[in-house]
Amino acid sequence: MNRGDVLWANRGGFDHVGIYIGEGLVIHFSGEPLNSSTPRIVATTMEGFIQSSYEYGVMEFEFSRPPDEVIQTAMAFLGADIKYDVTGLQGWNCEHFAYYCKTGVPLSPQIGEIVEKGIEAVLDVDSRDVFIEELIDRAADQLTYRLIKAIDEIEW
Repeated sequence: MNRGDVLWANRGGFDHVGIYIGEGLVIHFSGEPLNSSTPRIVATTMEGFIQSSYEYGVMEFEFSRPPDEVIQTAMAFLGADIKYDVTGLQGWNCEHFAYYCKTGVPLSPQIGEIVEKGIEAVLDVDSRDVFIEELIDRAADQLTYRLIKAIDEIEW
């Protein structure tokens, strides 16, 4: 893992992403999707970023700004008032932020994939069944992740 890398951490049904700035710190959107009344961009430890994710890693990019520029861009967003929207339709999500820092273009491939499959589902009955199954699987993964996280927080 290198300074300026985009990290991902699977949160059950989706990947949360952020920018690694070195010395064990990551800049990312805080808060959980669908429960983000006070989202903000923060710097946190790797442990705080990963939380109880069962998988995490470094994303690969064909094109990237230089690492110092990626970090400078991410740091410029600390404390910034950016409208958060998990869907990316009316604002940015964590992926838009990280892709913008890394490439200069705010993209969210996870949302793009869902929209693309939704369009296929509208046009094709067989695709519709697969799309609905995938949405149910993502929702189940997200609920499982939240349950595990809640159990981890219980003081026994």
